[in-house]
Amino acid sequence: MARSLIVTSNFPPVRGGSATVYYNLALYCDGCIEVLAPERDWRNGEPLAGIVTSDAEAPFRIWRIPFVRRPAVGSTPFFRRASVTKILDILHVLRSFLCIRNICRTSKIEAICIGELIYGGWLVWPCRYLLRKKVVIYVHGEEITKINDNYLSNHWKSWFLRHADAIIVVSTFTRDAVITMFRIDLSKVFLIQNGVDHLQFFVCPQKNAGLAARLGLDGKVVLLTLGRLVERKGIDKMLRALPEIQRHVPNIHYVIVGEGPYRLELERLVADLDLAETATLVGDIDDSDRIDYYNLAHLFVMPNRMLDDGDTEGFGLVFLEANACGKPVIGGKDGGVPDAVRDGVSGLLVDGTDVTEIAAATIRLCTDRDLYQSLCRGAVDRAATAGWDIQVNSYQRLVNQLCRSDRRDNTLTG
Repeated sequence: MARSLIVTSNFPPVRGGSATVYYNLALYCDGCIEVLAPERDWRNGEPLAGIVTSDAEAPFRIWRIPFVRRPAVGSTPFFRRASVTKILDILHVLRSFLCIRNICRTSKIEAICIGELIYGGWLVWPCRYLLRKKVVIYVHGEEITKINDNYLSNHWKSWFLRHADAIIVVSTFTRDAVITMFRIDLSKVFLIQNGVDHLQFFVCPQKNAGLAARLGLDGKVVLLTLGRLVERKGIDKMLRALPEIQRHVPNIHYVIVGEGPYRLELERLVADLDLAETATLVGDIDDSDRIDYYNLAHLFVMPNRMLDDGDTEGFGLVFLEANACGKPVIGGKDGGVPDAVRDGVSGLLVDGTDVTEIAAATIRLCTDRDLYQSLCRGAVDRAATAGWDIQVNSYQRLVNQLCRSDRRDNTLTG
């Protein structure tokens, strides 16, 4: 079995879909994957909270350096000078490369998986041409489609992708975007959808009665969104749909879990629409509490949409997590979400820009018991086909093929 190193800034205790993906790849790969991740938050330079506990619990090797992604430049005039910035860039690149070289020697690494196209793509050249390692770039979606990037132009993204030995994409949407936008050879692009830990963590225990009582949700029909609070998730449209939903389902309540830059806008909407008694912004929660919130819900809703700047949902791992807990889902038709949500089987897909359509789908699932029960069964079946054991086999098979210089199979789908 070929050994690989995943290099990423998005790794626990950092939260997010891609962090979950990389953690589970390493977890299920029987010691064939090691990880290089940062000790500090690139935005403010502060140590990542919970890093010691998180690393100690991981049954695979995690290497840490201060930053994997170049840290934000200081706010003083000295650090804002272009010459100083260039020196810091060079020092960061050199430190990262030397660390990767030492890991490759120590752990006999044969392939390097770059977990960030925009901020880690530069690793393709030194890792492939100096270290002579096979290089894979993992692409989730929004880093491809989002335009007006402040850090790298599409020209550089194209160079990084073209020089990689292989590109892993998480959805058919992302695959098509990579091929059409950057004219990448199809033989280099491998589809490995995101997975879910449906056997050990995301299961279907009883509802946490204490949590329901604490939030005042006894007797309520609960809608749930869980994730980072950003515009593309469609939480604002869901809030705008609530008054219509409430006319048909009077005991409805919308629970929003997470933090992010869009929170102030969502709080303003709650106030403007007079939804203080109908919607609750919970804020951040511990990962261990996620399952309690999924099981609290009647259904999971995230009517995502693509924004004008191309920002979109690359896959939507939360849909699979909700499915694994037996919950039907409502998602938007944009981005990679149609790969995560099987329309009419594990949930419903809607136009994430259409408040009327969002409301109608939600009302339907709250009032049509037969449809709801059918989608509950379909949700569990969908999660069962997306176990991490299946997805990791696809990843490891690709790495093994690359290290044997054999790319005969480019149809891996997990």
